[in-house]
Amino acid sequence: MNQLAATLSRSAKDIGGFAVMFAVFFFAYAQFGYLVFGTQIADYSTFLSSVFALLRTVLGDFDFSALSNTNRVLGPLFFVTYVFFVFFVLL
Repeated sequence: MNQLAATLSRSAKDIGGFAVMFAVFFFAYAQFGYLVFGTQIADYSTFLSSVFALLRTVLGDFDFSALSNTNRVLGPLFFVTYVFFVFFVLL
């Protein structure tokens, strides 16, 4: 247990920096989804529902066809860049 506590205390600065960077990217995508798709897709109708939709996307529960049908360019671009940043850059 002491070894775990020591490891966490040494890495606290790095974990904090990662958390800030992740939050900035995550909430930026939530805001973008709300602004672009909020009037047409129920999952993005409020900022909070956009946050939950992006959390569900991380878990694999997403509706790509709704994004693609709503906006042929921004829908797929939004999805692909979000998945890229979350899975490959941040995690």
